[in-house]
Amino acid sequence: MVVEVINEYEALAKNVTELIERSGFRIDFVRKKLGLSGPGFYKKRIAGNFSPEEMRTVLSIIKAEDLEEKMFIEIMDKAKLSGRLTEKETKSLFASIK
Repeated sequence: MVVEVINEYEALAKNVTELIERSGFRIDFVRKKLGLSGPGFYKKRIAGNFSPEEMRTVLSIIKAEDLEEKMFIEIMDKAKLSGRLTEKETKSLFASIK
């Protein structure tokens, strides 16, 4: 159970850019709300190492509950199968959810 929660958190952190883009907010706007520099945000995005507080902030800004629930379910299911999503898999997954 705990491992599943961690895997889900990692999947969300790794896909934060796509979540922001799907929400309609500009990445630069959310980045500034987090108080991160451009390079700092980029490094965190690539590594998928946003802190829990940063993820809470992102999700509260983009109002994640308004995003398609299907998107979250598919991300979580895919992450459980492979452990991690590649960039290509992430783009393919988001492209298929419309």
